[in-house]
Formats: sequence, structure tokens, C-alpha cells
Amino acid sequence: MNIKKFPSSVVLVAACLAAGSAHAVIVADYQFNSASDPVFLGSSDTDANSVASLITAGAGATLDRGTEFLVAANGTSVLEVYSNSSIDQVNNLADAVDHDVSFSFTLTPEAGKTLSFTSFDGLVRRSAYSSTRGWLLQSSLTGTTDLAADSSIGSARSDAFETMTASSGSLDLSSVAELQNVAGPVTFTIYTNPGTGSSLPSGRFVDYDNITVSATVIPEPATAAALLGLVGLSLAFVRRRR
Repeated sequence: MNIKKFPSSVVLVAACLAAGSAHAVIVADYQFNSASDPVFLGSSDTDANSVASLITAGAGATLDRGTEFLVAANGTSVLEVYSNSSIDQVNNLADAVDHDVSFSFTLTPEAGKTLSFTSFDGLVRRSAYSSTRGWLLQSSLTGTTDLAADSSIGSARSDAFETMTASSGSLDLSSVAELQNVAGPVTFTIYTNPGTGSSLPSGRFVDYDNITVSATVIPEPATAAALLGLVGLSLAFVRRRR
């Protein structure tokens, strides 16, 4: 049998293309465990192919570090979200959106990379002074579409946290076309209704913890095309040497 040996350049490029179909990794990981600002609002992910920003408050929200009643939370503190103005004290998310009672963060892929988002996870609970509340998830690429299929918050402050999920499992982002092969910044915004008529003194808030976003990271189409071009050149080189 005549086995032809491919040059190392072909093997290298093939390996690069194979790496393009990588498994999902965590690209944002907000644990809210630091006692200092702004690290408290930063991501602890280790992915080198993208950058996760600090969390910022919407115009109608106040963010605080909560350290009490850490039932089923991970670490030493959680993110508490309060409303700066009077909003409807039923589960009225439209009112929360109108008053921008929210927080957000931005994910930016490194040059030559794209992100295909797969899932969103987190823990949430309401204060003991309010009835069932809600939350919704939007992104800068999907507009006003609510990416959360089930946004109610049943657990109270004295209870365990509940997962920020749809009917079961993580919020699946893999079927959202706008969030696949993203080559530029994308901002995720979580709107919430603490059910409060004022800010911090009211005692009404919503807690969040362990917010993570996962995605697969691949070369941009232009980069992949360039790699395929190199494969073609290498194969042509092999044919000429026969």
C-alpha cells in the first residue's frame, strides 16, 4: 500500500478547522462574591476568546450587595435589585421595562472569533415583603423579545433560591438565530419587578446569583475561509511534488 504523507502545514490547518467545532464554554460567570466594587459586579469566567463586562444598573434600578439569608446561594453575597421609582406592585413586567428597572452586561468576542450562544443560567428569589414577582431577559440582538419562557419568582427571601429557567433545565439560546455566529458585542438585559414604591428603605427587592452564559467559540467565517484556502494551497503543493 502506498501511503502518502501530508505536509505538516496540512495537518496544522486541519487541526485548526477541527478546533472550530468546540464544545460550549462559560463566557460569562457572575458569582457576586467579592466584597469590593467594582469586582463584585465582574465576571469570573476564564474564557480567553471573549470579554464579559461589569454589570451595570438600568436608570430605574439600584444594585446592592446582599449578605443575609444566603439560602442555597453560592458564596458570600448576592446581587439585590431595587426599584428607584413607584411601579405597579403586581407582577407587571411592562412597568419594570418602562421604568428601566434592570441590570445588564455585554459580551464581546475577540477579533477573528464568533460566539454561538447555547444557554443562560442563574438563581433568583424575591424579598419576603412582596408577592410573586417576575423577570424577563432581552438582548441587544433580539430587541424586545423576552427570551425567558417562564419569568415568575415564587421563592421568598427566607426560602431557597429557584433557578432562572424555562419549564425545565437552562434557558436554551441555541435556537435563537440572532444569537448564533455573533462577531460583535451583544448586551443581555434582565428586567425585574421588585414590587416596590420606593428605593432601598422599602425592603422590597429581587436577589440574583450565579448568573452564567455559555457559548461555543469558533473562527469567523472569513477566518475559516482563509484556513480552507490554506488547505487548498497545501494540497496543490502535494500534487505538484508527486
